[in-house]
Amino acid sequence: MTTRLIATDPAPEPATPLTLRQLANLVGYPPDTIKRWERAGLIGTPARQDGRRVYTAAHLARIRTSILNRRSA
Repeated sequence: MTTRLIATDPAPEPATPLTLRQLANLVGYPPDTIKRWERAGLIGTPARQDGRRVYTAAHLARIRTSILNRRSA
């Protein structure tokens, strides 16, 4: 069972970029959900490094403040 991160949970801000899987594990949603949020314009388009998505602390913050707040309300 995955524990989902809610906006009030303390979460470390990543100092290094995150992969799609790392971000998904951190927020407790599957990678396909993160991709769906991207396509919907909810978290912005991440940069790519070696053909892979690279997420930053800004992406995590956007998920925590925008998406997870809406879902927990």
